[in-house]
Amino acid sequence: MNIVTKVHRGTMSDNTSKFIRLTRDRSHDNLRAIMSLHFQGLYGQETAILRQELDSLIRVCYLLTITDPNERLRLIDDTLNGVKWVINGKSLTDRKMVNIAQQYNHWAPEVYDFGNSFTHLTNYHDFKTTDPLLQLDASRKTAIRRYLNTYHFFSDGDAVTFNNVVPFIPRVAQKVSDNLNRYLDDLENRGAH
Repeated sequence: MNIVTKVHRGTMSDNTSKFIRLTRDRSHDNLRAIMSLHFQGLYGQETAILRQELDSLIRVCYLLTITDPNERLRLIDDTLNGVKWVINGKSLTDRKMVNIAQQYNHWAPEVYDFGNSFTHLTNYHDFKTTDPLLQLDASRKTAIRRYLNTYHFFSDGDAVTFNNVVPFIPRVAQKVSDNLNRYLDDLENRGAH
């Protein structure tokens, strides 16, 4: 038996360790890119990368909800092999993972939706001439304001506009990354079994 691939009960598999490492590496790269893009005023790209960071967070949150260690390891292996996650014969959607991540982070849907608007080609990319946040309904604006105020000291008196929200993107990214790293620690502590 190859000693490198041998997994003892209560220890982490090589693939779980690799998954955690690559997720942390991606997070580190994402934060560096966000800071660089922010400094250059490339806010649409910055927000798209924020969405990538949230993608990692929602996947790790999903893994933490799986009680069967073999199923968790299967999904980790699928990630490392470039295979789309499938549960009960159906592709696992990002929306389902966002809903699960909301149990861990109630702000996940707002960050996800905001980031998606810049990941896909939408009217949000015209932010230089038209403020896309002005098109949001009152409840979404309230949710964004509440989140930014609670975690990042956004003023209650400030309108939820693109120009008012953009300065907070690096802080939001750092918050997502900090939570992601905490959940990766939890995943690491659970190991593969």
